[in-house]
Amino acid sequence: MIRTLALVILLSSAMPVLAQELPPRPYPQGDAFPLGAYSLQPVEELPQVTPFGSNFGHTYQFTAEYLDATLANGLYALARIPKISEEVTWETIRERIQEYAQYDNVLWWDLPEELRYWEPAEEEMMQRIPQLTRELDPMKRPNFMYQPTHVTPGRIAMDAPNLDIIGCGAYTEYHNMPRSWMRYAIEREIEGIERAGFEVGRDYLAGQKTPIAVLQLFYSPNMSILSPIDARHDFWASIAAGARGVLIFSYWHKRDGGVMQGTWDAYNECAQQLTSANLGPVFLFGEPFTDVSFAILRGPQMSAPFEPYGYNHEVRYPSLTVRAWTHEGSLYVLAVNSSERGLTARLGGLPEGATEAEATFETVTPEGEGAQPVQRMVPVAGGGIEDSFGGLGMHLYRIALP
Repeated sequence: MIRTLALVILLSSAMPVLAQELPPRPYPQGDAFPLGAYSLQPVEELPQVTPFGSNFGHTYQFTAEYLDATLANGLYALARIPKISEEVTWETIRERIQEYAQYDNVLWWDLPEELRYWEPAEEEMMQRIPQLTRELDPMKRPNFMYQPTHVTPGRIAMDAPNLDIIGCGAYTEYHNMPRSWMRYAIEREIEGIERAGFEVGRDYLAGQKTPIAVLQLFYSPNMSILSPIDARHDFWASIAAGARGVLIFSYWHKRDGGVMQGTWDAYNECAQQLTSANLGPVFLFGEPFTDVSFAILRGPQMSAPFEPYGYNHEVRYPSLTVRAWTHEGSLYVLAVNSSERGLTARLGGLPEGATEAEATFETVTPEGEGAQPVQRMVPVAGGGIEDSFGGLGMHLYRIALP
């Protein structure tokens, strides 16, 4: 019987805490856009994240009590499976899966991190743990394994047959890469999925895979600081590149050096924008609209070049990344500038009958004393929009379809 507690006792307190109703289940089993954080602890701070749209958490000190605590705060959780060791046997893992599977708020099964397919003992874990979760979990929830930031599409392809959720570190500062590397970080996941003969999609029991962004929230003195502007860029650029979920590494590290709180706040702002505008169904289930084109009229045509790990040549993208979807009578166009400099671009291929586009999240204040901010609307003429983008800026346009 699935455990849905009405009353739980948190580890941090002897006082009972009423469990909140769980929000809609995140993708791919559910319809909500996955928004979560690693090391979402201590449990006393869990109530601070739900108002911004986060819907799942993680801890490295995982026990069933963490499932109780997240359930009490209306959150799902990654169910962490330990590595085989002298203390942890295959029977231990069976028992843990059976225990955790009782909880409705297990989101994904979280395999030991960074297992290597060329190490026989690790490859055995990568194969057998997903087999056990399918066997022992009545809900057959998806399997996920964090993969390191330097992985290549080839390594992702080797791991993909055993996983349902594909998530690799996309740590731009840690990897000393320009912001445009974020596009590569997500597209390599999709390339790895396709190289392995699979498709991106929600039907994981039939072999489809879900690429997610694992974004940086940590700092050390030997790297540059990930600023709030950088964080906003990475959040939206990952979605423009094809991510179907965002997982931040990590909530605990927002304490690093006294410089990460503003970056965490920026990620929260993005999550709140996505959820308050109900964009999850657009990004997850919208019909891709491939007619949109763009031309950069002023400003840098190309973003900074970089050489990914395992490559012997540079990769360079246009400064602008654009992805579009139609959903419930509207066309949504997400455009993200990965250049540090501002630019002006024209987006073409829009419906000929359209006359204006709503710039989601943006307002303008008309002239005149006492005027209040109003929704920013952008003219559409001849099937196109001309607009300016700040350095690392983005626009999300919504156009009513004729």
